[in-house]
Amino acid sequence: MDRGDCHSSYSSARLSECGHCGAYNWQFNPSTGRLAEDWSSNCVDRNGGIRHCGDGQVEWISFCRSDAHTVTGEWMLVGEGIPTTQTFTYSVASTQSLTKSQSKSHSNGFSFKGISASTESTMSSQLSHTLGMSASDECQVTFAEGSRYRWVFLATDECGHETMVPTCTFVQPDKGKLPCCVPGDFIDGKYQICKSGPSLC
Repeated sequence: MDRGDCHSSYSSARLSECGHCGAYNWQFNPSTGRLAEDWSSNCVDRNGGIRHCGDGQVEWISFCRSDAHTVTGEWMLVGEGIPTTQTFTYSVASTQSLTKSQSKSHSNGFSFKGISASTESTMSSQLSHTLGMSASDECQVTFAEGSRYRWVFLATDECGHETMVPTCTFVQPDKGKLPCCVPGDFIDGKYQICKSGPSLC
């Protein structure tokens, strides 16, 4: 990051070569949340510009890890009606990164619609099912008449930002019923009885 004008009390922020006068001597103070240049003399402000730190408009900056801090999974109703075939898109990279990251620390913040699922056996069932999907950015699904549910992840990072990551896993339980198990843990096609994981119903 670079302070565009090194000799003004206010400047825009930009990308530039590291040798420019406003591109070095940056420091971040986690206790004050200040991201500042010139040995903490010029701070990033609430509008994304750079001004003297004493001007009273300094923005609190926080950095978040790129991997998800907490992850939840749930079945989302995506439609209902007559038999049809639909094409859905999803990000293979996002789904695989999300599930692989959580598999390394399955007891740290993974739940299924509010139900904690910290045991390795439950996680292994769900993760292997998701990671076993075809590496494609699209999937085509043929539905019978009735309600259609899609499995989605909701990832929340350390700063509270939420990202929904849909998968290409769909189910159609009987009319008026909800899918009660995580993907790969159903005993039969009615989606009500689970093998070993938590019941979501």
